[in-house]
Amino acid sequence: MSLSTISIVALSVVALFIILTIILLIYYFSRLINKVSPSESQSYLIQKDEENCVVQSPTIQEDNKVPYPLPVIIGIDWGYDNIVVSTKTPYYFETLKIQNYPETLPNVISIDKGEIYPFFKTTSINEITVYEHIFSGFENNKYDFDKRMYGTLTCQTVVAIMLNFIKTKTNFEIAAVALRPHEHNVDFAKLLIKAGEVINVKIVIVPMYLGPLTEILLSRENDTYKVFGILDIGVKTTDFCLFTNCKNNTKIIANNSIDIGNDDLTAPLEKLIKDKVGSDHVKVPKDFILKVKKSFCGDAQYFQSDLNTIDDSYEIKISYEEYRDTVAKETQKLCEFISNTTTKYLGDLKIEFCEVVGSGWRPSPVLNEIKKCVPIQTHLNGNNSSSIGCAMYLSLLLEPNWRKSQINVNHKKHMIAGDQFSIELPDELNEFYEVVFTKEYYLMKNENGCVTLDELTIHNSSNLNGNNKSNEYEIFEENYRNNSEKFSNFLWEKAKINLNNKKRVLGTSFNKYQQELENVVFGDIEALKQIKNNIDTEFEAKKTLIK
Repeated sequence: MSLSTISIVALSVVALFIILTIILLIYYFSRLINKVSPSESQSYLIQKDEENCVVQSPTIQEDNKVPYPLPVIIGIDWGYDNIVVSTKTPYYFETLKIQNYPETLPNVISIDKGEIYPFFKTTSINEITVYEHIFSGFENNKYDFDKRMYGTLTCQTVVAIMLNFIKTKTNFEIAAVALRPHEHNVDFAKLLIKAGEVINVKIVIVPMYLGPLTEILLSRENDTYKVFGILDIGVKTTDFCLFTNCKNNTKIIANNSIDIGNDDLTAPLEKLIKDKVGSDHVKVPKDFILKVKKSFCGDAQYFQSDLNTIDDSYEIKISYEEYRDTVAKETQKLCEFISNTTTKYLGDLKIEFCEVVGSGWRPSPVLNEIKKCVPIQTHLNGNNSSSIGCAMYLSLLLEPNWRKSQINVNHKKHMIAGDQFSIELPDELNEFYEVVFTKEYYLMKNENGCVTLDELTIHNSSNLNGNNKSNEYEIFEENYRNNSEKFSNFLWEKAKINLNNKKRVLGTSFNKYQQELENVVFGDIEALKQIKNNIDTEFEAKKTLIK
């Protein structure tokens, strides 16, 4: 081989090496540029300053998991009897399931043997204080609780305790709390916001209807102008929301309320059972009434079961017609309410369908009567649609594209993203909407970009009338931390004295010891032990004499 040939080959190898190096460099820099300048499908991750959004640095992960620029969001349906909490999933939200707790948390807080139990009703009857129904409404906003054990617990402190329990289970930073949009709920809404501030979380108040409405919008595409309804039959009241929708544009027409709820539909049924027993004095357990209702949730034509009481057992048989006629007065009022609302706000327009949520509508003798006055749909879960939907609403308000991104990345077809939703407020607004976040007369207008946490914070602060954080919760926390074990030991020691079982032997001394136990300083175990010794000494002496 000649020298010239070798030179040509060597040059060719060098040239090939240079070309490969250039290709590799181009590939490397293109990857680097893509990381800094995301493609259109990832552009939602960069929030621009001019859109008043928080700047987020995008990161592309090889497993197609796209990070969301969202705080930890939950939804809470703060109902009268129960509270439902929903947490985030890849595309949606789902009901929170806590071990040893039911799906819907009982809306109670109790103190038993010195320990606080939010959402958990204890079975003990000794030294127990149960705080029923920390609910939305004016009835208990200003209640003061337990003064003996932990000092005065205001309603705000109790709500902060309950929210903090949820926080420990979810690590949430911001919660959409669904309340019925009634004027008498304004004070409770503000109380929730304050209680959230105490435990360093943000509370966003959402009208109750917005949960099922958001779920409806995410479940169907609608290319023509149509009217829909949401009938929410709660414990004490029923709300009827009307809204129009075409594509991404939704307008709330009205949300009216009537003071008929599940309790009103239950009371006649309880009276019917007592009539069949033949006595108004028989106590009908709630579980038995629920059993009757559940039996009529299908196509059953009658119910038959034994009602067992302390004194006797009764065979109860209820036909479909009896149940229907028993609640006829209440269902007729509901139908008149629905008819009057649709006539006032819709005129000749027809409702496409009315989604029914809540608890009172499920028995067929009730549902079938409502169907006579409005076209009914029952596609949503009546228990959790408010908590799930309001969390979805808040997440899309803060970052309209998070769900769309997940749909695209995971190639999920036929799923509605909600990134262009627009939800306009009703023309008639009551005082409740002062605590609801709105912008330019819209509950949501995603084409204008996202809403920032700062905007929500400023809105909440403007509704608290400049009130500073209360230190009541901090005082309780310190008191509880320092004394719960001591109080628990004190109450267990007191329970072990078992004074009632010694009444016959102690005779006239029983009342004296009962008064001493009542007056002993709470938590003073030494004083309690002295009383116990006196009781035991006298009891043993008198027991010997009796023998």
